[in-house]
Amino acid sequence: MTDNLGLGKAAEKIVGAISSGIGVLYKPRAIRAEADARAYERIVIGQADLHIEKKRAVQQISLDIDHVRQHDDLTYALASRARDRLVASEIQRQANVEAIAELALQDIPAEVSDSDVDSDWTRTLFRYGQEVSNESMQRLWAKIIQAEVVKPDSFSLRTLQTLSTLRASDLETFKVLCSLCDEHRKIICPPPVEGHLELESLNYLESHGLPYEKIRQLRELGLLGQVEPFMSISINRQITGNNPVYRMKIPSGGTATLNREITNQSEFVFYCYRLTLAGEELSRLANSEFNWRYLEAVARFYKTFLTVEANSANA
Repeated sequence: MTDNLGLGKAAEKIVGAISSGIGVLYKPRAIRAEADARAYERIVIGQADLHIEKKRAVQQISLDIDHVRQHDDLTYALASRARDRLVASEIQRQANVEAIAELALQDIPAEVSDSDVDSDWTRTLFRYGQEVSNESMQRLWAKIIQAEVVKPDSFSLRTLQTLSTLRASDLETFKVLCSLCDEHRKIICPPPVEGHLELESLNYLESHGLPYEKIRQLRELGLLGQVEPFMSISINRQITGNNPVYRMKIPSGGTATLNREITNQSEFVFYCYRLTLAGEELSRLANSEFNWRYLEAVARFYKTFLTVEANSANA
């Protein structure tokens, strides 16, 4: 990829993705401050043309409103308010788009893919992103742009739609959930109690910062599935000593192993929550510190004990 803007390959790739999404060649704030940036002469001319077209459109709206006024003062007042609301709304949307774009140009990844980011994808991202004014959420949208230029198709259109429904408080709840996940985005949880599949699981989650209301909310937002069995292990009573029954890798590094205790159980059936596809994709950006205390509590429930291998400082 040729660095036409003098920004570096990665930054230019991000600018290209942004430009594809908003429909015009985006000019980063740092470049806009340089009046003699010749690389942007064509952009400035194009933006001037666009400004003229917008001015003509506003003038036409004003003419239409004046025409309406000749017939109905009430309709004129309504049309005037509609014009003011439209202008204010578009100004805020433009501010949101530019905020996301500038955040995407911070902490630029060292390497990016040579493949282009799908233009339909970027247009969808900014269609949703233009409505986001919360800074923490804008940062998340910006990280998604960065991730996509590093590895296209990392985030589906469905995930973008799901993200558009999240509030900042939802994101904080989701981060707590991600602190319980292994690298495959499973959350190991206690087995059913007297036929109630989730009864004990919900109690454990509530004691670690996720009450039932939050779990239900994450489900309704399309981030979390139901409890389900995911592994069945037969126990050979003739084997002495402590034997691993389940080994899991932790996203932040390290491996946790559940070892069986001496027990009359002939079989272990492990249960888990699974994140949805959207949940899995968004969890990559959560940066949650793994909750070892939760895993230790679940291990005790399964009558096993926990050992940790490699990078176990957090245990």
